[in-house]
Amino acid sequence: MPGEKAIYYPIREAEILSYYHNAVTQLAGTLATKYGITFDTMINLQTHDLNMNHAYELALEQKNITKASTLAKDITFAQAKIDLLRELDRIQRLSNFEETDAEKIGIRKSKRRLSLRKVKPVVLQVTVLKERVIIDWFKGELDGVLVSGSYDNKNFAELGRDNFSPFEDRRLNKTTQPEMRYYTFRYLKNDKEVGLESNVVKAVTQILTPYIEPVEPDEVVLTAELLATLIVELGLNGIGTFDIHWGDGEIETMVLDGSSQFLNHTYSQPGTYDIKVRGTLEELTEVHSNSSSLIRFLLPLIASHIQEIILQNNLLSADMVNQLLMTVDSLGTSGGVINLIGNASPTGAGLIAMANLQARGWTILVS
Repeated sequence: MPGEKAIYYPIREAEILSYYHNAVTQLAGTLATKYGITFDTMINLQTHDLNMNHAYELALEQKNITKASTLAKDITFAQAKIDLLRELDRIQRLSNFEETDAEKIGIRKSKRRLSLRKVKPVVLQVTVLKERVIIDWFKGELDGVLVSGSYDNKNFAELGRDNFSPFEDRRLNKTTQPEMRYYTFRYLKNDKEVGLESNVVKAVTQILTPYIEPVEPDEVVLTAELLATLIVELGLNGIGTFDIHWGDGEIETMVLDGSSQFLNHTYSQPGTYDIKVRGTLEELTEVHSNSSSLIRFLLPLIASHIQEIILQNNLLSADMVNQLLMTVDSLGTSGGVINLIGNASPTGAGLIAMANLQARGWTILVS
């Protein structure tokens, strides 16, 4: 009877792309009329077909290999799968559904049961950037991988567990010379190791700057010009310990654990104060402030790792808003949030920068 047979859907992403395209192509022909597929449904499936290819290519581009781009790809693939399987289930339950059409669409291929004893991780791509090795691995139905590393291809030690491909190795080189590194992967199911160990993956690291044992933390100076208001609020988010030197002899410490924290400091009199933020600046992910006098000097903190900038209700001028948007745009990053509600609207070059950011997936909130 119609509807009793299972619908095959592939696991490997490269196979999914060809499978999906063939299914949509077949459904868009005479089968659309035969099985009453609506125009809106067909457009939706064709849009998924295009979006999946774009998301797959974007996640594999060297400059975009990040957890964010991989997660976006996974979400795109998941939604496309849900919509296609919903329509396939509907039409195969129709009384006039024919198995010859099922074969054309490609939904009757038998699925092999995954063997947790024999499953072996597959590495899709290795990308070496300056002081960073990025390894894109195939996740499939498993929960993640255990990653081990070695410098001699003999003595492997655990580097960590990764649930979202790609894995990133950000260890600094031990010397000023490029290093040969070796990696192995093993799948995890319910946080337990399963299957076989992957083939050894090799990578030669590049050096951005000569290795120097870090002694002093990073420091950036933010100058605050206080005229009327004497209260400055500074909010940060990220990981690590940061010392805030307010410039009037007072020092406060922020210990960040991945959630936003705020400090309010009251000065005794108007003036110009140099506020020093000391810590590992690359671990910061958000910057907040309520002081318009401080905004223009926050720009040294806005680097490629900042993904959220909350500066609403600061009465910023259009020039300051434009400068902020152009600074973030010049970094070429994607997928962040900038809240500028309660300030002047961007103009000219600021509008162009905002459009560029939105095209790269940034959410921009302006008045």
